[in-house]
Amino acid sequence: MKNKIKLTKKQKDRFQTVVTIIFTNPFSTTRIDHEKEIINQVDDELNHNDRRRLLFQTVHEQFKLTGGTHLDQFELADKGMIKDVYLFLIYHQYTDEFDQLIQSHINHPSPTLHVPFSSAIMTDILSFGIDNDDAVHYVALFFQIRRAFYFIYYYIIGDNNEVNQCRKQLWNSIFTHNLKQYADGLYKKMEDFSTLLLGETGTGKGLAAAAIGQSSYIPFNPQREQFEASFNRSFYSVNLSEIPESLLESELFGYSKGAFTGADTNRAGILNQTTKYGAIFLDEIGDVSIQTQIKLLNVLQQRTFSPVGSHEKHTFSGRIIAATHQPLNERIKQGQFREDFYYRLSSDVIILPSLNAQWQDNPNDIPNLVSHVVKKVLGYHCKETCDQAEKQIHALTMDYPWPGNVRELEQCIRRILIKGYYKPMEVQRHNPIEALTRTKQSAERIIVSYCKALFKSNNYQGVAKITGLDWRTVKKYVNRLD
Repeated sequence: MKNKIKLTKKQKDRFQTVVTIIFTNPFSTTRIDHEKEIINQVDDELNHNDRRRLLFQTVHEQFKLTGGTHLDQFELADKGMIKDVYLFLIYHQYTDEFDQLIQSHINHPSPTLHVPFSSAIMTDILSFGIDNDDAVHYVALFFQIRRAFYFIYYYIIGDNNEVNQCRKQLWNSIFTHNLKQYADGLYKKMEDFSTLLLGETGTGKGLAAAAIGQSSYIPFNPQREQFEASFNRSFYSVNLSEIPESLLESELFGYSKGAFTGADTNRAGILNQTTKYGAIFLDEIGDVSIQTQIKLLNVLQQRTFSPVGSHEKHTFSGRIIAATHQPLNERIKQGQFREDFYYRLSSDVIILPSLNAQWQDNPNDIPNLVSHVVKKVLGYHCKETCDQAEKQIHALTMDYPWPGNVRELEQCIRRILIKGYYKPMEVQRHNPIEALTRTKQSAERIIVSYCKALFKSNNYQGVAKITGLDWRTVKKYVNRLD
């Protein structure tokens, strides 16, 4: 092409701001400030969707003024920036279609995920002079970015600093802090990065895990016009505390025929079901025994495992997300949680904020959160219920710690709907010292009971380390029948 398009300094500065927006965490104040700069917005009166549409319209108008319709029309020094801006426009042009695809697949899950608008988006990318392999990659990346935003934005509720920090961390857990580095190749290696979610019961650790697990990179197949896997069938969740210890290994790793009485056939475990595009969520990881921790540590380190009763090695694919409400630092000190297992789990650690902490941060968030939960509980927005719930919850929040967090808030709203009011239950906390005083046991009997209790989640050496006893003494106490 004879004459290259020469951008003005103002255009370059404006487009460079757009590039900065592309690679900045969407839940950060920096990103929002840059978006406001582009659309000349000062206050926060626009919600996310309105701001997104205005941003697209503004950048699209500015891009049209360049007169460019193909990458080769621009000077070499500007090509990288122009390519990013054009891809930004294509992504935003199809966000509504991606959202509809996500919602449709949530409501009607299937093994495959057909993309009805795939030929249109591929044509738009290719027509600008971007090669086919890159175009296929960008379609996959667009869908991943949209899924991640969708699940983080709608699963993690609230509008305060605590929640926004949590959203930012979840985004980084999926894409790292450097989206460009991720898009250039790191997306192929994310199964090597595990995430540990910490927080009180009821803070939404399961929803946070689902947001990460359903937002993995899934390759796009242009010939079949579909993604290689289903995002909601690539995420597996298991609550480890709900499975008896005696069955946990066979559930996780599977078993071979004849491994134990009743094992009439080979059976695949939960770890066999995770694909390279998926993730497994191990909830209540802090409750598993040392023996199971060791086996899971080997899975994280070697990416292999063996079914119960077999020496055959199976390869684990996918990413591990774990969660617990237990104070792991204390359990490590007590010998109940392996330190090496903790460090292997914690490529990334995210702490989910308690409901009380959120409201201490921003009491004005109560109406928004109540409205959201009412809609979730009832399936529609009911102003009368919202107003009634908000008034009572606001009064409670002044001196009530909300020990059940968002889970308790949901039940609170149900109670208000049924009874017209909510009175928190007064929980009588277990006091072990008081219990021992009432039973008047001998010191030796107390030590025996303590060793037996510890042995449920430790081996003899682990109990010995916690109690300071010789392991042979521990074994004698554990096996004592009286």
